[in-house]
Formats: sequence, structure tokens, C-alpha cells
Amino acid sequence: MENEQQQTNEQVEEKQTNFNEFIANELNDVLTKQTEQTETRPSFKFEEENKIYSITVQEKEFGKWTDSESGVIKKIIPVIVEDAEYNWWLNVKNPIYGDVVKGIVAGQRLFKVMRQGSQQNTRYTLVRD
Repeated sequence: MENEQQQTNEQVEEKQTNFNEFIANELNDVLTKQTEQTETRPSFKFEEENKIYSITVQEKEFGKWTDSESGVIKKIIPVIVEDAEYNWWLNVKNPIYGDVVKGIVAGQRLFKVMRQGSQQNTRYTLVRD
């Protein structure tokens, strides 16, 4: 009986050790990606409502951020606006995200975008020539 208890304790300790290693690696990945994606570039702000901004999507992988409380997923898109590098944060449920991805797949890198509204009422519109 004592031997079985010892084996059970060892299994629990091994699982805990494996989990601790896993979570430490995850934390390292999160910190590394945050440093690469968010700390090196400012977030792009559409300062003026109804102004058309020319945004060039860079050929770099998008970052991903998930709100731990609401589960909202945002993609962090590396872009260039007026010769400056930024991150453009887009909710994956925002229709413009799908339009941008489809455009990139079709070979488009330059997008003309206009913002309307603010905060939860923000709407982005792709402006076609």
C-alpha cells in the first residue's frame, strides 16, 4: 500500500514538473513574441475620422493577442504608414480583417483604409480606387 502511494506521489510530482516546464516555455514564447511584435513598434492609430490612410502590409507573420476575459482575438499586423512602421491591431471578427487577408492572398499589399466611429463603434472601410 505504501509503495502504491509513493508511486502515485511520484506520478503527481512528474506531472507537476512537466506542467511547470510547459508553462515556463509558454511564458518565454509569450514574452518573446510580445517583444518582437508589440514593443518594437507603436500601434497605428487612425487619428482623424473619415481620413483615408494608405497602409502597406509587410511580408511578416501576424502576431496574435487573445483577451483572457472575453476571448476576443486580435491579430497584430505589421504595416507601414507614411514611411513609419507600426502594428495594426485588428479583431479577427472585424470584416475588414477578412478583406485584408483575401487581398494579401491575391497579391495586394497596399490598402486604403478609412475609420469611422470610435471605441466599440469603430468601423474600418476599405476604399477602392
